Amino acid sequence: MDPLLDRLDPGDQKRLRRAAMPAFTPPMLATLTPENQMGIRGLAWSLVPMINDQIRALAASEGVPLVDVYQAFGGDVTTLIGFDGLHPTAAGYAKIADIFFNSIDSWLRGGPGALWHGRITYEVK
Repeated sequence: MDPLLDRLDPGDQKRLRRAAMPAFTPPMLATLTPENQMGIRGLAWSLVPMINDQIRALAASEGVPLVDVYQAFGGDVTTLIGFDGLHPTAAGYAKIADIFFNSIDSWLRGGPGALWHGRITYEVK
């Protein structure tokens, strides 16, 4: 198990899900972006895939939509991750926004990724 994820309190996760449900908002989990090991802050680049596997497993076990940012980046750490090796560039943030928009749109339409069991149906025009 990863020490970073071990610090997450399962009770807090449940409280967050319960807080989102009355607003009919699905809680979504996102994977971490890749890190560029050549940057000064990309020190955990080798741990990111393992952490993301745990995030994917958590999303599946809780039945919440997963926004797989890591996969969508396609390993492009030169144009989507900044010089520090950790934070996205403007193009990276735009990519993340597109990924979330598409995930939310898919959820609203009941398409792939519409996994949340508390989902209600909206008419999207």
